[in-house]
Amino acid sequence: MRSHDQLRPARPAGPLGASLGDLVSQPAEVDGLGAGPFLTSVLFLAVIFGVFARKRAAGHNRDAVSSPAEARLS
Repeated sequence: MRSHDQLRPARPAGPLGASLGDLVSQPAEVDGLGAGPFLTSVLFLAVIFGVFARKRAAGHNRDAVSSPAEARLS
């Protein structure tokens, strides 16, 4: 049977998100954070929803505020 060190690539072999997912989900014995795949997926999903919610809130507030030039025209 191969050890975990022989299975891990010497450098990240994919996009940044995949590398971060590997870091978070891998056991601590192989230099990971040990969160596991389910918790890692939940964390990433929460971050994605948070980014979209923040962008939507920022866009909504921007539409509601008029510029000084628009205020003079009305």
